Amino acid sequence: MRAPELAGRLKRLLFPARCVVCGKVTPDGGDFCSICDLSGEYISADCCELCGEEKKNCACKGRKNHFEKLCAPFYYRGSVKEMVRNFKFRGKQWLREPLSRYMAERAEEKLNVQEIDVVTCVPFTKKQLRRRGYNQSGLLAEGVARDLGLPFDGELLVKLYDINAQHSMAKANRAGNVMGIFHVPCPEKVRGRTVLLCDDIKTTGATLDECSKMLILNGAYKVYGLCLAVAGRNEAGNGRQENWQD
Repeated sequence: MRAPELAGRLKRLLFPARCVVCGKVTPDGGDFCSICDLSGEYISADCCELCGEEKKNCACKGRKNHFEKLCAPFYYRGSVKEMVRNFKFRGKQWLREPLSRYMAERAEEKLNVQEIDVVTCVPFTKKQLRRRGYNQSGLLAEGVARDLGLPFDGELLVKLYDINAQHSMAKANRAGNVMGIFHVPCPEKVRGRTVLLCDDIKTTGATLDECSKMLILNGAYKVYGLCLAVAGRNEAGNGRQENWQD
């Protein structure tokens, strides 16, 4: 047996593939066990470029945002919710690898990756970062940048202060809730550049739009939005909706 093959078998033995939903070892080395299947939550490639939902479910009516396009691989429901809880609340940071890969694959399908200059994320305040220990959106964005072969800069945006959690607000009030809370500390880093802005869950899109607005106002040429999951119109209005920016 050749050394590389032996090393590969040893790696699989010591670090077996685990289901990204429940964490159980997958015998075939895939991302999901036989019980956890995300096919029902996967967003087809035929989706609206403005809200990220499948066109048959699109309810944005062509409403323009400051970001050019938005896409995501999953709807936020079913097994995806459990997957997010493992990543968000249970400290399973290893999930960033498969999750960011799904995001990168969707970006390659829906966006012109060749024109993107830099990847960034929706930021946390210092207080949020101390409380949670890591910014999940930042971890995902780093993985996406690596998979796409693009530079990552997690400091293009700064969150100035904490606000009421977006999921606790009425849908109509979420845009006002995030207004003015983001800042671009070094405009020269974004001036004339196309930015890929990554976040975890898109509900109404208010957070992504406010971040995109600040990037554009500070000279960014174009902003694309990329999320792990999109809350459908039914989930987006649910007061129990979870959001990593809570």
